[in-house]
Amino acid sequence: MARTTDTLFTLADEQGGVFTAAEATAAGVSPQHLVMLARRGVLETSVRGIYRLRNYPSNQEDVQLWEAVLWPSVQRSPESWGVLSHLSALRLNYAPFEYVPPFVEITVSRDVRLRRKRPAWLRVHVADLSDRDIADIRGLPVTTIRRTLVDCIAAGVERRLLLPVLDAAAEEAGVLTPEDVAQLREAEITRSRS
Repeated sequence: MARTTDTLFTLADEQGGVFTAAEATAAGVSPQHLVMLARRGVLETSVRGIYRLRNYPSNQEDVQLWEAVLWPSVQRSPESWGVLSHLSALRLNYAPFEYVPPFVEITVSRDVRLRRKRPAWLRVHVADLSDRDIADIRGLPVTTIRRTLVDCIAAGVERRLLLPVLDAAAEEAGVLTPEDVAQLREAEITRSRS
């Protein structure tokens, strides 16, 4: 039992205390053992196929973000993880962003087929992202600030939420190129006229 718990802790340590049943099986822990640990209260599950170590020190927001990222990959490999995007990514990319979205948003690749019921707190977008569109924030895969702003503009996110972020990113060295800023401002102006 201690060896199993150590294995699960090592697995979950990189993901905010959260892991999938498939990851646990690949690490040598049987699905029956996971069910037993959940019944004993060692593990919690809020989304089918995703477990959290009950005593792992993490905050609830990080747990939910990890659950969102792992949700598409419950039966698959990490290549099918979701990437935090849109307003969720805006919140992670830009610290002063005080708006708390009512749901977590992820983007999955077009080749990921999701046949599971989506949790009510999760919004899923479909797009192919390149490696340069993805950043690592607190160990989580998140769209870059440029890709996030492009996605938010295309999705019709309110100007009052986007413009302060765009202005701040334009002022911060190395975040966006002047060309990026010009393209994003033009896209926002074009969208607001429609």
